[in-house]
Amino acid sequence: MTENTIPYATQVRTAGEVARLLARRRPKPALAAEREAMTVWRPFEDELLAYWLRGADTTLAEGAALLKRYEALAAAHPLTGRHRDPRSPAAVLRRALLERVSGRELSPRSAELVRRATASMVARHGAPGSAAHTRLRQDQARRAARPAHHELAALVSRRLARLDQDSGLSDVDAPVAPVTAEEARETGLPVGTPVPASVRALVATALRAPAAVLVQRGVATSAEDQAGLAGSLLAAELAPGHGPYTPDERSDAPEVRDSALAALRRLAAFGLESFPAADPTPRFLAELAALAGRAGLCASFALEPYADTYTRTVTAGVLPAARVSAELLHGTPYARYYGIDFVALRELARADDREGFERLCAERAALPRPGHRPERPPPSPALAKNPALVEQVSILTSGNLAPLIGEFGVVPSTGWDALARAAFTEARRRGATAKRTARAWRHLLFHLSQCDAERRAAVLDWIDSETARLPTARAAGLAPLIADTRGACELPAP
Repeated sequence: MTENTIPYATQVRTAGEVARLLARRRPKPALAAEREAMTVWRPFEDELLAYWLRGADTTLAEGAALLKRYEALAAAHPLTGRHRDPRSPAAVLRRALLERVSGRELSPRSAELVRRATASMVARHGAPGSAAHTRLRQDQARRAARPAHHELAALVSRRLARLDQDSGLSDVDAPVAPVTAEEARETGLPVGTPVPASVRALVATALRAPAAVLVQRGVATSAEDQAGLAGSLLAAELAPGHGPYTPDERSDAPEVRDSALAALRRLAAFGLESFPAADPTPRFLAELAALAGRAGLCASFALEPYADTYTRTVTAGVLPAARVSAELLHGTPYARYYGIDFVALRELARADDREGFERLCAERAALPRPGHRPERPPPSPALAKNPALVEQVSILTSGNLAPLIGEFGVVPSTGWDALARAAFTEARRRGATAKRTARAWRHLLFHLSQCDAERRAAVLDWIDSETARLPTARAAGLAPLIADTRGACELPAP
């Protein structure tokens, strides 16, 4: 077992949390409308078509009954309004029927529209009673009879309610088994109906297993999920050797500090390896900061919003995070790629020059320098709301990655070169937005800056080979970034 392996069992959600989420699911309007169309309006349209196909055999009383039933159906089933479309064949037949029931002879134009409408409906679905039409309607009836997802979600919620509500599940398959005979008698759901994938995926988040397994199986899919695992992980990490951690235990005890530091390093490395192209979330950083306090260490994290609402100056954590970044990244490919004078930035941070930092961010974002601040400035400070300035703060503070190394000594067990490859994989992903690509590239530069020259060269060669397999347009979009990255890595250190 490596130092950074976290073997303790935990879960993203408890069984009770999943049960409550499932119980809140409601019918989807689009699906309910589709079911109404298949069970109400398609059969009515068949009757309407059959009436006109019978020709002289129909009576005015039958026609009047059809129109009366239409009004009743329209009042009772408002989910879909397609039947109200005046251009639809069914609407044409209803208007002609209204003329006929009113005692008026159909005009030549109305008669022609009826002919076209009936021909169109027969061509699309067959004549009512024909083999093709019967098969179609039987298939639609089977689809409409399938239980809605919210009905099956409610069934799974009741299953979970019978389990321990405060823990995860060692078996996530049993709660999502098909509907049993007993459940069918109780709920009216068809026996053997499978549970939909969306419900199975939510139940899977209650799987209790080692955190690395949860990430590998796609259960913990986001940094927020990762943060949700932190509390259980930390309690388990602090337990070995001296029993479970309790708040009244002496925080200055060497064994507590050592366990807290070990837990911090393992948890931070787990976060880096699991999400190598995403900034740590505030919730996750709070967990790390709490551990740092127990270990007697500082935690220089910059948290959004980066500016105080009232004073409009940068918040207290920004400059310490910038200082740690400057000390770690001076002279690295990261500094050269982004054109950062980390020596000057370090002096700004040491002097706590917040206005100077804001001016630097504005200059880097090619924006006017911040003007005079009124005595009572309005809320929504520019630094907190301007995306270009926010991105500059993230670049200058390395998205809170530098403190993980500079203050905590975190080293990923997979190696920094593996994280650089993973960040590029995220950046090249089809459909990645410009913002997502920029963030992934920032992580790529950071990870490369922790590699030695040989590993950097190997990663860059790998990137070239991977880019050659990309679609032409995507490869062309990444080409300037790759060229600038290679230039930043090949330049000699100052």
